Parts: sequence; structure tokens; C-alpha cells
Amino acid sequence: MYEAPISTTSTDKAAFYDEVYQKENYFGCRQWLYRPYVKALVSLAGLREGSTILDAGCGQGFFANLFAEEGMSVFGVDISQVAIQKAKEKYPELSDRFFVLDFENPSNAPKVDCVFIRNCSLYNTRSFRDATSPTRGLLELLRPGGAFIFALNTNLSQTGKSFLNHNLADVRSHFHLRATNYELYYINKIDPLVLGRQSFNKEITGINELASKITSLSGDAIVIARKEN
Repeated sequence: MYEAPISTTSTDKAAFYDEVYQKENYFGCRQWLYRPYVKALVSLAGLREGSTILDAGCGQGFFANLFAEEGMSVFGVDISQVAIQKAKEKYPELSDRFFVLDFENPSNAPKVDCVFIRNCSLYNTRSFRDATSPTRGLLELLRPGGAFIFALNTNLSQTGKSFLNHNLADVRSHFHLRATNYELYYINKIDPLVLGRQSFNKEITGINELASKITSLSGDAIVIARKEN
């Protein structure tokens, strides 16, 4: 598996993902592992059945489908035409909910209750700490009081080359510039499977942060940012 090159144009990114998404389940995600993860996020963000969610950078539709299973009204967008076609084929019941869109420029997009984004190449940049334009644009898609769920798989030991491993201080600084009301957590994949929503607290974040720095195991930095009323 390899990741998108750092700091490429939208055209280059689309071409890259059109190629890699030819492979089924490119990221190797497993429903049994991520279903509790999504369920916990729905609870943490305070989303109700029928809430509208935009899965920005939905890829092959894996997470969009899990949110739909939780009763959410989901729309998935991605820059890759191949990804969207694969999503439509894999989840035909959601086929009218997937669209090709460069959401770096989401003009006239309808407002939603929640924006979800995970491991998006928009954030694979060395200027992540201070470059807040992607987050600003996504926050603008929210209704007042809406939730932006930002998830980034990152290795806090800073190993790895192709996809930048941002530390929690950089994540915190990034969101401090754009949102006054946000929560930051760091979990591993197993936490929600065992603890559910209780995975999201300072103690678990501290344990996982130390473990990642020592062992090089990656985890997900999770931010729940609220749009002010």
C-alpha cells in the first residue's frame, strides 16, 4: 500500500487515486473493527437518527456505509471517479448518495449536520499546523451547531515517509486557529471495540500517545469541532 504524494495538485491526486482505487477495499478496512468506531463517533458527536452527514473524501464508500447503518443520511464525495464508481457498485442502496466532487471548492453545497473526514490527502502537507483553509471550507458546510469529525491515522513516533505523521500538538494548533469549541482525542483501533464511547477521554488519550511514541504503533487523532450557532 502507498499513499498520495505530498503537496500534489487536484489533478495529480485524482489520477493517483483513480489508479489505486482499482483495487477492491484498497485500505483493507474491516467492518467488524470499524463498526464500533463509527457507532462511538455518532454518539460522541451527538448525532441523531436521520442527521445529514457529508463523508468528504469518501473513497470507496466504506465509512459512508457504516454511518448509514447507524441511521444517518449520508452523502459521500471524492475527487476520484473510480472511487465513486466502486462505492456505487459496493453499496448499491446508497448509489444515489455518492458524487464526484473536488471539495476543496465546495461552492453552493448544501449545509449538513456533520462533516466526516479521515486520512484525507488535503492534510498531508508540511504546512498542516498553520494551513487552515481546508478546515475553514469544511466548517462552512455545517449548519449552526453542526459537528466536524476529523480523523487522522498518525504515528506519534514520527516514523514513516509517504504520509506525514502529524503530532497532537500540531493537530491542536491547527484547530485552535479555526475553532474555539473542539475536543481532541487519540485512540487505537481496538479501543472502541472494547470501550465504545468511553474510549474518548484524557486518560486513554495519554496512554495511547505514550504507547505510540515508544512502540511506533499508530492511532487515530480524533477532533470533534463544533460550528458556533
